[in-house]
Amino acid sequence: MIKNKYITILTYISFVLIILLINKVKTNNYLIENLKYLKSEYIFDKLNKADKEIFSKKGKIYIINLWASNCKPCIKEILALNKLYDTHKADNIKFIAISKFKNDSVDLKKLNINFKFEKYYHKSKLFDFLQNLNPNNKLVIPITIIINKKGEIEYYFEGYSENNIKVTENYLSAK
Repeated sequence: MIKNKYITILTYISFVLIILLINKVKTNNYLIENLKYLKSEYIFDKLNKADKEIFSKKGKIYIINLWASNCKPCIKEILALNKLYDTHKADNIKFIAISKFKNDSVDLKKLNINFKFEKYYHKSKLFDFLQNLNPNNKLVIPITIIINKKGEIEYYFEGYSENNIKVTENYLSAK
Protein backbone atom coordinates (compact mmCIF):
# COMPACT_ATOMS: atom_id res chain seq x y z
CA MET A 1 0.00 0.00 0.00
CA ILE A 2 2.73 2.44 0.98
CA LYS A 3 4.79 1.38 -2.02
CA ASN A 4 1.88 2.23 -4.36
CA LYS A 5 1.51 5.62 -2.69
CA TYR A 6 5.17 6.45 -3.37
CA ILE A 7 4.88 5.29 -6.96
CA THR A 8 1.83 7.51 -7.41
CA ILE A 9 3.65 10.50 -5.90
CA LEU A 10 6.75 9.91 -8.04
CA THR A 11 4.60 9.54 -11.16
CA TYR A 12 2.83 12.80 -10.37
CA ILE A 13 6.12 14.65 -9.74
CA SER A 14 7.57 13.28 -12.99
CA PHE A 15 4.48 14.39 -14.88
CA VAL A 16 4.71 17.93 -13.43
CA LEU A 17 8.42 18.15 -14.26
CA ILE A 18 7.79 17.04 -17.85
CA ILE A 19 5.05 19.68 -18.24
CA LEU A 20 7.37 22.37 -16.85
CA LEU A 21 10.15 21.29 -19.21
CA ILE A 22 7.83 21.36 -22.22
CA ASN A 23 6.62 24.86 -21.28
CA LYS A 24 10.21 26.07 -20.84
CA VAL A 25 11.15 24.72 -24.30
CA LYS A 26 8.06 26.38 -25.82
CA THR A 27 8.91 29.69 -24.12
CA ASN A 28 12.53 29.50 -25.25
CA ASN A 29 11.49 28.66 -28.82
CA TYR A 30 9.06 31.59 -28.78
CA LEU A 31 11.78 33.88 -27.47
CA ILE A 32 14.27 32.67 -30.10
CA GLU A 33 11.77 33.14 -32.94
CA ASN A 34 10.87 36.64 -31.78
CA LEU A 35 14.51 37.52 -31.21
CA LYS A 36 15.20 36.61 -34.85
CA TYR A 37 12.51 39.12 -35.81
CA LEU A 38 13.93 41.75 -33.48
CA LYS A 39 17.45 41.22 -34.81
CA SER A 40 16.23 42.09 -38.28
CA GLU A 41 15.03 45.46 -36.96
CA TYR A 42 17.42 48.36 -36.66
CA ILE A 43 15.95 49.73 -33.46
CA PHE A 44 17.85 53.02 -33.44
CA ASP A 45 15.82 54.20 -36.45
CA LYS A 46 12.68 54.02 -34.29
CA LEU A 47 13.93 56.42 -31.61
CA ASN A 48 13.20 60.12 -31.35
CA LYS A 49 16.06 62.54 -32.00
CA ALA A 50 16.97 63.10 -28.33
CA ASP A 51 17.12 59.38 -27.61
CA LYS A 52 19.11 58.65 -30.77
CA GLU A 53 21.88 60.85 -29.37
CA ILE A 54 22.34 58.39 -26.49
CA PHE A 55 23.15 55.72 -29.08
CA SER A 56 25.09 57.97 -31.45
CA LYS A 57 28.29 55.96 -31.54
CA LYS A 58 28.07 53.61 -34.50
CA GLY A 59 29.98 50.36 -34.39
CA LYS A 60 29.70 50.01 -30.62
CA ILE A 61 28.18 47.25 -28.57
CA TYR A 62 25.54 48.56 -26.16
CA ILE A 63 24.64 47.02 -22.83
CA ILE A 64 21.36 48.64 -21.83
CA ASN A 65 19.88 48.10 -18.39
CA LEU A 66 16.30 49.10 -17.54
CA TRP A 67 15.88 49.39 -13.80
CA ALA A 68 14.18 51.08 -10.85
CA SER A 69 15.51 51.82 -7.38
CA ASN A 70 12.60 50.06 -5.64
CA CYS A 71 13.40 46.79 -7.44
CA LYS A 72 15.64 44.47 -5.37
CA PRO A 73 16.69 42.30 -8.35
CA CYS A 74 17.61 45.53 -10.18
CA ILE A 75 19.93 46.56 -7.35
CA LYS A 76 21.55 43.11 -7.37
CA GLU A 77 22.04 43.39 -11.12
CA ILE A 78 23.62 46.85 -10.82
CA LEU A 79 26.43 45.36 -8.75
CA ALA A 80 27.01 42.53 -11.25
CA LEU A 81 26.92 44.90 -14.23
CA ASN A 82 29.39 47.22 -12.51
CA LYS A 83 31.88 44.32 -12.44
CA LEU A 84 31.35 43.74 -16.17
CA TYR A 85 31.86 47.44 -16.75
CA ASP A 86 35.16 47.36 -14.86
CA THR A 87 36.34 44.46 -17.02
CA HIS A 88 35.20 45.87 -20.37
CA LYS A 89 35.22 49.68 -20.03
CA ALA A 90 38.24 49.99 -22.32
CA ASP A 91 36.58 47.90 -25.03
CA ASN A 92 34.32 49.30 -27.73
CA ILE A 93 31.29 48.83 -25.45
CA LYS A 94 28.90 51.42 -24.09
CA PHE A 95 27.05 50.62 -20.86
CA ILE A 96 23.80 52.54 -20.31
CA ALA A 97 21.35 52.50 -17.39
CA ILE A 98 17.87 53.85 -18.06
CA SER A 99 15.31 54.61 -15.39
CA LYS A 100 11.73 55.64 -15.89
CA PHE A 101 11.55 57.56 -12.63
CA LYS A 102 13.03 60.92 -11.71
CA ASN A 103 13.67 60.06 -8.05
CA ASP A 104 15.78 56.96 -8.81
CA SER A 105 18.99 59.02 -8.70
CA VAL A 106 18.15 60.20 -5.17
CA ASP A 107 17.14 56.69 -4.09
CA LEU A 108 20.43 55.20 -5.35
CA LYS A 109 22.40 57.72 -3.29
CA LYS A 110 20.35 56.76 -0.21
CA LEU A 111 21.13 53.09 -0.88
CA ASN A 112 24.82 54.03 -1.34
CA ILE A 113 24.89 52.33 -4.74
CA ASN A 114 26.23 53.76 -7.96
CA PHE A 115 26.14 52.61 -11.54
CA LYS A 116 29.63 53.07 -12.92
CA PHE A 117 28.33 53.78 -16.39
CA GLU A 118 26.05 56.28 -18.14
CA LYS A 119 22.76 56.86 -16.36
CA TYR A 120 19.61 58.42 -17.73
CA TYR A 121 16.73 59.25 -15.41
CA HIS A 122 13.11 60.06 -16.17
CA LYS A 123 13.34 58.66 -19.70
CA SER A 124 9.79 57.27 -19.75
CA LYS A 125 9.34 57.08 -23.52
CA LEU A 126 12.71 55.43 -24.16
CA PHE A 127 12.23 53.09 -21.19
CA ASP A 128 8.76 52.07 -22.40
CA PHE A 129 9.96 51.63 -25.98
CA LEU A 130 12.80 49.30 -24.92
CA GLN A 131 10.65 47.44 -22.40
CA ASN A 132 7.96 46.89 -25.02
CA LEU A 133 10.48 45.18 -27.31
CA ASN A 134 10.20 42.23 -24.95
CA PRO A 135 9.48 39.17 -27.11
CA ASN A 136 7.39 37.64 -24.30
CA ASN A 137 5.24 40.77 -23.96
CA LYS A 138 6.05 40.94 -20.25
CA LEU A 139 6.61 44.31 -18.64
CA VAL A 140 9.19 43.28 -16.07
CA ILE A 141 12.38 44.79 -14.68
CA PRO A 142 15.26 44.57 -14.62
CA ILE A 143 15.81 44.12 -18.31
CA THR A 144 19.22 43.92 -19.91
CA ILE A 145 19.52 44.30 -23.65
CA ILE A 146 22.68 43.64 -25.64
CA ILE A 147 22.80 45.43 -28.98
CA ASN A 148 25.52 44.38 -31.40
CA LYS A 149 27.69 46.69 -33.52
CA LYS A 150 25.12 46.59 -36.34
CA GLY A 151 22.40 47.97 -34.04
CA GLU A 152 20.57 44.66 -33.74
CA ILE A 153 19.35 43.11 -30.51
CA GLU A 154 21.63 40.22 -29.68
CA TYR A 155 20.13 39.33 -26.28
CA TYR A 156 17.07 40.46 -24.32
CA PHE A 157 17.14 39.32 -20.70
CA GLU A 158 14.09 39.56 -18.43
CA GLY A 159 14.80 39.77 -14.73
CA TYR A 160 18.08 39.17 -12.98
CA SER A 161 19.94 35.89 -12.95
CA GLU A 162 23.55 34.82 -12.65
CA ASN A 163 23.15 33.02 -15.97
CA ASN A 164 22.25 36.29 -17.74
CA ILE A 165 25.40 37.87 -16.35
CA LYS A 166 27.50 34.87 -17.48
CA VAL A 167 26.03 35.00 -20.99
CA THR A 168 26.72 38.74 -21.13
CA GLU A 169 30.30 38.21 -19.92
CA ASN A 170 30.89 35.45 -22.48
CA TYR A 171 29.44 37.60 -25.25
CA LEU A 172 31.60 40.59 -24.34
CA SER A 173 34.73 38.48 -23.92
CA ALA A 174 34.26 36.99 -27.39
CA LYS A 175 34.03 40.43 -29.04
